[in-house]
Amino acid sequence: MRNDDFGHDDYRSGYLDYEEINRIVAQKMTGCILWMVVGLLVSGISGFLVMTNVEIMSLIFGTNLYYVLFFVELGLVFMFSMMLMKASVGALRGMFLLYAVLNGITLSIIGYIYTGESIIYVFLGTVVYYACLAAYGYLTRDNLGRYLPYVMAGLIALIVVSLLNIFMKNDYFYWIMSYAGVIIFSAFTAIDMNIIRHRLTDYAMEDNTILNRIQIAGALNLYLDFINLFLYLLRLFGKKR
Repeated sequence: MRNDDFGHDDYRSGYLDYEEINRIVAQKMTGCILWMVVGLLVSGISGFLVMTNVEIMSLIFGTNLYYVLFFVELGLVFMFSMMLMKASVGALRGMFLLYAVLNGITLSIIGYIYTGESIIYVFLGTVVYYACLAAYGYLTRDNLGRYLPYVMAGLIALIVVSLLNIFMKNDYFYWIMSYAGVIIFSAFTAIDMNIIRHRLTDYAMEDNTILNRIQIAGALNLYLDFINLFLYLLRLFGKKR
């Protein structure tokens, strides 16, 4: 998803001063965050509709349909990444929204695992914490992108150990991975926000279509950061039924 090949085919004529570049970056960054919020709302609505329908819940989680949806989600993310520079911006936005719907459906199970009150509290706490991380990533003058390889390595280790723990069922590893997940996706949040801002700045004089591609790709990254951060915080602070 962190694709840097945005091309330079449609360079804008003329010169943009510092203030104009900042205006473009702020405008596209706002749009990026708004798309992320829309994605979260779509996931919340689809998840709630599924969670409140016993028949649909039984169909999805009582059969292999859940695994089908899960692999369709993975396929969508892969397709989004592969088509980032080929598909239209409208198609990319459509894939993002479809992914948000499917993710909301598959995550609706948390409503049966955790109490509604604890889900709300953890969600609100995640919003505040996420906003602080994102603000730091956006405002800092440091180039946080240089830390991305280390965080990616941590994510790979987290995935491997989590998969192993499915078979080991070790509570100690469960809690270690939960804390590690919070740390890793906290870092991703600040880094992704920083990368998006720098990328928009670098391409501020490019064609608007390229900026819109950066915008929706960034929205997907920020959406994934929020969802994963929320899920790991829920593992730590959520109250199970």
